[in-house]
Amino acid sequence: MKAQPLFEELLGVYFGRTEREEIYYYFCYTHYALGDYLLANYHFKNFAQTYALSPKREECIYMASVCDPHRSMPKELDQTPTKNAINSLQSFINQYPNSEFVADCNSKMDELRKRILEKVYSNVKLYYNLGEYKSAIVACANALEDYPDMITEKN
Repeated sequence: MKAQPLFEELLGVYFGRTEREEIYYYFCYTHYALGDYLLANYHFKNFAQTYALSPKREECIYMASVCDPHRSMPKELDQTPTKNAINSLQSFINQYPNSEFVADCNSKMDELRKRILEKVYSNVKLYYNLGEYKSAIVACANALEDYPDMITEKN
C-alpha cells in the first residue's frame, strides 16, 4: 500500500527513460496486490501496449487476463463478466499457446465454466420448483444447445 504512491511518483520522474518500464511493471502489481483488479487489468494491458518489445509483455497480458475472473459475479447474478473472463483467458491461450501460464488459464476457465453451468442448473431448477415445467424443458434444451459439453461434465 505504501509502495503504490512511490511508484506512481517515480513514473513521472523517470518519464522517457528506460528505468520507467520496470517501475511501471511493479506499479501494475501494486494494484493487483491491493485487490484493485479493474485498475490492475487496465495497467497490465497498458504495459503490454506501451512496452510491446518487453520480455515482461507476455506476463502482463496473462496478468490482465487473470484480473478478469476476479470481476465475475456470483452464480445468482448475471454471468456476462464471467463469460468475458473466459474469453480473455482463451484469447491469451490463443496468443501464447506455448506459455507456462496456459495450464493455469485452463484451470481458471474450468472454474468459470462450472460457475456458468451452476447458474444454468439453478435456472432450470427454479422453473421446475415453480411448476413451470414447459419453461424448465425449454431452459434445459437451451442449456444443452448453448453448452453441449454439459452432458459430459462429472459433478
